[in-house]
Amino acid sequence: MCDFAQFSRSRSGLRLDDGLTGAIFQQAIDTLRLTSRASELFLQQPAFEQRRLLRTVVEKATWKEGALQTALFEPFEILRHSNQESYRKENEEVGSGRELGIWLPE
Repeated sequence: MCDFAQFSRSRSGLRLDDGLTGAIFQQAIDTLRLTSRASELFLQQPAFEQRRLLRTVVEKATWKEGALQTALFEPFEILRHSNQESYRKENEEVGSGRELGIWLPE
């Protein structure tokens, strides 16, 4: 037999009171917070830093029919595609969290 603490550790494989796991979770949370502020922080940077970031991320940029078309370097293009698919799926599914009107009284 095992006690509850052993069971919860073996079941989830993770515990917040474990120093290393706690540090990993904190790093993940910090990364999510920073990511959510990325556009705000980008605008606060000097122009040369903005250009440096864009050169790192954007492989090719062109104007087409009055709109900017970009191709990103591979890891960033994969993230963009994943985000677009997630957004599309959320908008297709009823009750996905995007359709707040379904919770309001008629």
